[in-house]
Amino acid sequence: MISSELTFASDSYPNPYEAEIRAAGYPSSVYATAPPVPPQPFESTKAVWVDTLEGVSEMLAELRKAKEIAVDLEHHDVHSYHGLVSLMQISTRDKDWVIDTLQPWREELQQLNEVFADPSILKVFHGSSMDIIWLQRDLGLYIVGLFDTYHAAAALEYPKRSLKYLLAKFANFQADKQYQMADWRLRPLTEEMFNYARADTHFLLHVYDHLRNQLLEKSQNLIDYVLEHSKAEALQRYERPVYDAETGQGSGGWYDLLARSPVAF
Repeated sequence: MISSELTFASDSYPNPYEAEIRAAGYPSSVYATAPPVPPQPFESTKAVWVDTLEGVSEMLAELRKAKEIAVDLEHHDVHSYHGLVSLMQISTRDKDWVIDTLQPWREELQQLNEVFADPSILKVFHGSSMDIIWLQRDLGLYIVGLFDTYHAAAALEYPKRSLKYLLAKFANFQADKQYQMADWRLRPLTEEMFNYARADTHFLLHVYDHLRNQLLEKSQNLIDYVLEHSKAEALQRYERPVYDAETGQGSGGWYDLLARSPVAF
């Protein structure tokens, strides 16, 4: 029996969109079964590579018109203290974008909050927990109106909850996970890496359609459970790690590193 009751932890200061996230209602389409919309053919459609501010503006103009979007990130953390978001993928029902988030104008991507914080536009993620933190930390972006397909798979008690499993189950697409730990700072991306990144969102709205229908067919409580847990993910707040330089104590401090690898020192 899955309970929809969820308690949010109290932090020293809240998510700046906390009021909007808590108050936001979901679009009526979330509560209605409908035939899943087939995705555009993967082989015969191309994603748009966004590496200019003009490209961001053109993309934003199209995203404003969408009712649902799928979002994913590629994060690189090798040889880095905290890692960095290297790519963002966004898909509508008709189009895919892959955004180069390593550009010197990456702070300008905050303008996407116009869409990301709009509760009338559903944002579909899979396993959003770290994505929410990374979006805040690197790009100043927040999500209002989140639907996390991981929590839907959990509510439906699937034997596996990975995106790879869901893509195979509902889109008959076999994701090549050898690129999961690739160096996403690489430019230009190889064709294989580009397609891997794009696939994570290209099929996700179709996956969402199937999951939403199954949740509603089983119980209204299940869809409420998923939406409540999705809100909890969106309410996370990134807090920069701090530590005592003298003692090394605290998150990211040198004491923990020394305790784990004393021989190196």
